[in-house]
Amino acid sequence: MVELLLAKEMTGVRFPLAAPTYGAGPEGRLAQRNMYFIYVLLSKKDGNFYTGYSRDPWERLECHNSGKVDATKYRVPFEMIYLEGFVNQQDATSREKFFKTGWGRTHLNKILKNYFNSTA
Repeated sequence: MVELLLAKEMTGVRFPLAAPTYGAGPEGRLAQRNMYFIYVLLSKKDGNFYTGYSRDPWERLECHNSGKVDATKYRVPFEMIYLEGFVNQQDATSREKFFKTGWGRTHLNKILKNYFNSTA
């Protein structure tokens, strides 16, 4: 189970990448409803990143992998390799935009250095 400890001044929270186990049904995702997520996917086809924003990143991953997203339908399948949660929507979209810059991609490569070393 993912446990969230949020302080008012703390807006970015990193999560384990497994889908949440809050329980069955829509009420099972209560802790997630007031969160905004940025996610980074790795295309297993071309090895490139895709960065996105969603209220439900696990459902969005399913959309990407089923070819329902025009921007990524020719690059499936994807694996979620990074996820950050925010309590403020503007903070999440700012972070998403940062990860789409050169500095952001460099930062992601540093954060995920051990991930890439373990899969090489």
